[in-house]
Amino acid sequence: MCELSKFILDFQELRESEETFSFKLDDEYFAAIGATEVRGGEVETTVKVSRAAGCFEVVFSSEGEVTVDCSRCLDPMSLPVNTCDKLYVKYGEKYLDEGDELIIVPEDAPKLDLSWHIYEFIALSIPAQHSHPEGECNPQMMELLSGNLEPEQSDDTNSGEAIDPRWAKLMQLKN
Repeated sequence: MCELSKFILDFQELRESEETFSFKLDDEYFAAIGATEVRGGEVETTVKVSRAAGCFEVVFSSEGEVTVDCSRCLDPMSLPVNTCDKLYVKYGEKYLDEGDELIIVPEDAPKLDLSWHIYEFIALSIPAQHSHPEGECNPQMMELLSGNLEPEQSDDTNSGEAIDPRWAKLMQLKN
């Protein structure tokens, strides 16, 4: 099991104006984080932390491949990941995630768990629709799907009501 404690960054322990941390993310990391979008993968992540005027700039760079479910056949597939994102961290009274780029950590416990932020940046870089190249999807699933895509014959079409001519033309194309 992946220890997520290695992803906790303590800002008081930073000694230099810029420090770099490297992480190798694998299937165990994605399982430990409770990833729903990503099943697994092999991703190299670099986190650079630099002091700026009154805050810290945290830059996340991730590159590798992740395993996700195909949107068509639901079989696993690999997708390349290459992302670079940035957060700003400031000291404050209590922890506060201000949205897109600003996080406030308490001055008395200035720690930030990077594990979820790394996952979010990777997940956000994945396209909403991801599918195998044409012809590589699971043939059994595609056969089931094509059988279910046929329009159901309902009593409405046989009730004698006039059918919209556009639908009639489409039905002719189908037959």
